[in-house]
Amino acid sequence: MSVDLSSGTPFYSFQPDFLFAQIDNQTPPPIFTINSGGISWTYSSTAGMNNPHPITGTVFVGVF
Repeated sequence: MSVDLSSGTPFYSFQPDFLFAQIDNQTPPPIFTINSGGISWTYSSTAGMNNPHPITGTVFVGVF
């Protein structure tokens, strides 16, 4: 997501919709990358997981 974050120190806060979706705990979290041009994310590896449920939520991004 492109966002102009060049006017200060960029930050983000991720608020998950849930912590655990399944009792097998196959919930890969998002991995965020942030810089002055915006924020991007990907999910950690799901290799070896039979039924992964990526953690969804809301991310807040800005500068301070």
